[in-house]
Amino acid sequence: MANTIATLALALGLIAPSAHALTLTQPPPLAKAIPALPRIAAPATPAIARINTALAKEDASWRAFIKDCRSQAGADFDMERSNQVAMAGPGYFAVTIGYSYDCGGAHPDGGAIALVYDLNTGAPVNWARLLPKSLVDAVSTDSAGDGTTIGLIASKTLQKIYAREALAAGDADFKANCADTVG
Repeated sequence: MANTIATLALALGLIAPSAHALTLTQPPPLAKAIPALPRIAAPATPAIARINTALAKEDASWRAFIKDCRSQAGADFDMERSNQVAMAGPGYFAVTIGYSYDCGGAHPDGGAIALVYDLNTGAPVNWARLLPKSLVDAVSTDSAGDGTTIGLIASKTLQKIYAREALAAGDADFKANCADTVG
């Protein structure tokens, strides 16, 4: 899944392949089982510095979320987060984040998001501007579990591609339990 963003962008001709990658650093974890997001080492441009600032802001949001969740859940507190760099150039920096948490409610929650930044501007990618208009059916925003505002696009074409690839890559258990939902 981590390379899905890069592969799709390459296939759509949105980026060109490159052998050069950014050098990354890994800050200390935010808490047990909560790694910090990686940072781009020695930011050479204001745009890259803006990306690092955005990643630090996301981590600060998680620190506040951890504290709030822990105070609500007490002994039932449980939280995990993972991240993986999906693309470190050319043109874009993308990190995928998977998370789960139990703040003492009726049931645990979780999800996954991808943060994608333009290395030339430092701004989050606006998919509605980047993708061909034929791939974008609707645009909206939503909030992740920690309150991060994320931009969303609805695309029947991309949904079909994702479903096909997810089912092809899934193991037998995934196919048996998730084929109806993914399909």
